Amino acid sequence: TAYNMPFMCDAGDITAEDLLSICHVLIERHEAFRTTFKIVDEEIVQEIHSDISFNIERYVLDSGALPDTLFAAFVRPFDLSMAPLLRVALVNGDKNYIFIDLHHIIADGASIEIITNEIDALKNGVALPLLNLQYRDYSEWALSHKAEIKDQESYWISRFDDEIPVLSLS
Repeated sequence: TAYNMPFMCDAGDITAEDLLSICHVLIERHEAFRTTFKIVDEEIVQEIHSDISFNIERYVLDSGALPDTLFAAFVRPFDLSMAPLLRVALVNGDKNYIFIDLHHIIADGASIEIITNEIDALKNGVALPLLNLQYRDYSEWALSHKAEIKDQESYWISRFDDEIPVLSLS
């Protein structure tokens, strides 16, 4: 779970059915949510699935209870060979929460803001713009520009070959 990226947000009055529909839109929208990883000939291989099975988990909090203990139990290891590398729960209680857990292999810190913004937009009936690029597009670009990237890396390594200058902020 060291590579899990769990977070929770306010669910408002969303129903389980609406949250499940939103999750299906996000899974269809982002290839990363349909991605698995396996080892083939001692190499890690990414596979993007066209369709995966997905359900949300449901929990009820006792009156006055805080979600912290439930949230800690919600975070579990992922099997990287099984899609999705995303877990979502709707928690109903005095206040309603959405728990989301992602594996870091498919998301980073910036992803959390994107996901919460997209959930909010979909909750409010706002259509999301089409995505022109997926992460796969960036990784293919990086592979095709390997020499250029290596040159840039070498430049910066050589730039700081000597002692790094002290920055005076006064």
